[in-house]
Amino acid sequence: MSSPHFGEDGDYALPPQATARRGRRRKDLSFLPEVPMDVLLEILVLLEPKDLLTMSRASKDFRKALVNETMNRVIWKVKREESGAPAPPSDFSEAKWVAFLFNSFCFACATPNVITDFFLLKRLCVACKKANYLAKCEANPDYAGLFQYVPMTCYAPASSKEPAEELYCWTPDFEHVVYVWNGLWDLIDTGDADARAELERFQQKRLDLVQWIDMTAPELYGWAGALQEQRQLDKASINERRAEIVRLHFYELGYEQVDVDEVVDSTTLEVCGKTANITNRVWNNIRAKLEPSVIQAKETRLFGLQCELFDIRVQIFAPVWHEWQSSLNLSTTDGLTYPPARNIARLPIFSNLMGTETNDVSTEHFRDMVEEFPGIIADFLSSKKADLRSMVPQENISADSPDALELATSVFRPPDNCSRAYPRFEWEGVVIGWEQHSMLHGWGTDDEALRYGWSVPVLHLGRFDAELSRVATFMVEACGRDPYITTAEDMDVLDMRFMCRECMNVVLRHRYGFRVDLDGEIPRTRMAMKAYTWRTALSHHSSHFGRGSPRPFKLLDEPMYLEAARDAEEEAEPDILAELPAWFCNHCPSPNDGDSATRGDVLRHLTVEHNQRAPRKGVDYIFNEAYRAKLEEPRSIEVIYERVPVDL
Repeated sequence: MSSPHFGEDGDYALPPQATARRGRRRKDLSFLPEVPMDVLLEILVLLEPKDLLTMSRASKDFRKALVNETMNRVIWKVKREESGAPAPPSDFSEAKWVAFLFNSFCFACATPNVITDFFLLKRLCVACKKANYLAKCEANPDYAGLFQYVPMTCYAPASSKEPAEELYCWTPDFEHVVYVWNGLWDLIDTGDADARAELERFQQKRLDLVQWIDMTAPELYGWAGALQEQRQLDKASINERRAEIVRLHFYELGYEQVDVDEVVDSTTLEVCGKTANITNRVWNNIRAKLEPSVIQAKETRLFGLQCELFDIRVQIFAPVWHEWQSSLNLSTTDGLTYPPARNIARLPIFSNLMGTETNDVSTEHFRDMVEEFPGIIADFLSSKKADLRSMVPQENISADSPDALELATSVFRPPDNCSRAYPRFEWEGVVIGWEQHSMLHGWGTDDEALRYGWSVPVLHLGRFDAELSRVATFMVEACGRDPYITTAEDMDVLDMRFMCRECMNVVLRHRYGFRVDLDGEIPRTRMAMKAYTWRTALSHHSSHFGRGSPRPFKLLDEPMYLEAARDAEEEAEPDILAELPAWFCNHCPSPNDGDSATRGDVLRHLTVEHNQRAPRKGVDYIFNEAYRAKLEEPRSIEVIYERVPVDL
């Protein structure tokens, strides 16, 4: 471990390796030592302590001019007093004390940016602490009494913030005391007449130093904390001034204040610096980095204004749209196919009224278009059907196929967000058939809006799922039907049940080991398994398993098990129907303010409000398809296997 570094006159100095010069060439200041002393002093008193220390290390001439007894009084002491630091101990000159207080490198190895320990009067990095700290409890007991002459710290080598229970000293300090102590006692033992007096002076000097440190260290910590706080305030003030200059430059370029202020402030990394002055070269560098962000802020603000304008226009348009719908006296079945006003308002035919920046757009402008509404909604529904059909692959369709949307194999995932038919309940499961698609008014987030940090809903139809279509094809064929002509309604009428092979295999492997599954011989075993409708089977596969399983489900065609599954569903059905808000009155939007309600509430409404004594399902009241997955929730039944039955 290297020893502390001092200059030729004993003042504190940087280690040799810390004085290496790198980077661009510095300007020549060789004339300064020849400047008249009074002029030089006028310059020096304006400098910060760190600047003075840097100058003192620039050359031998500078060091000779700055580090001497005269400068100790007229420069270094003044700078120390200006900073509010306590006076130095007796063995520190003012220059050395200022160097100790304001430098930031490890005094032993020159590691930069280390924390000062004022109880040791040392500035040390963690590595040097770990290598050279001596715990009091670990010292040679023969020298335990010498610790009173050595500065001690309560901060452990790895921490400079939390005090420890143990006390530590700097090993070279302790070794120095031991060395002097032993040397003086050797002289005393040889009869040196002056040795005892020298020992007493040494003891008193060390005790005075330790006492001074113990009394002054808390004050020094307070001073250092206040200095750091002031530096932060000064830094914040400088950065705020720099930010103001940068903002003014952008204003001069024609940018709006709101856009510039969104990007530029005193914490902006590209703005921060050491001085409040910003040269043209620095400004050009800052501009190159920040101008794209200012432009982005402007575009984001303008896009936001467009979104706010659209929302205002929708509020003007919506009453006209709803009033027209009410005038049609539509059944709920038909009404559910009509999208919300917000979705319709995004159609190109309304773009002029929705996007114009004039303030005179009123309900009358939209009333003038009422005669076009029937054609608009017809085109909307026709386009929606065409777009959905276009997603179905041609290989799923034959010449004998019905409408592609009605095929049982045309399986779609719903949009991430939906509205109208079920604002209080998100769509569960998959989407199959136009009946479900027609009431599914979904939206996704506009990609352009995301680029500007906005979430703007736009019409979204969902997406065709090739994997679920493959699974649906497997189930249709398992029922002995042709997937090219079998519709979703056909599969609903068949009303078959399926069991998940993957779930069954999980049970078997848990009982008999990972090598056992439905494709091999298995012992006679009893399992409680869920029986799925074909629709809930698809939802289960979508949420629990991925792609690639060649036979994901087993047809539950054994009469005993099929009957058990239907009995379990029938037993649970009354509770489900009593609680599930999945029904609409087909004559009006009541009884739940346009939302679906429980079947009991809807039937009572039909009896009281519409005088329907025997309401008919599908005619007087209809099912909200958003709740089909809840209605068809699978029930567990017990099955017994000895080996795998033949799969259809």
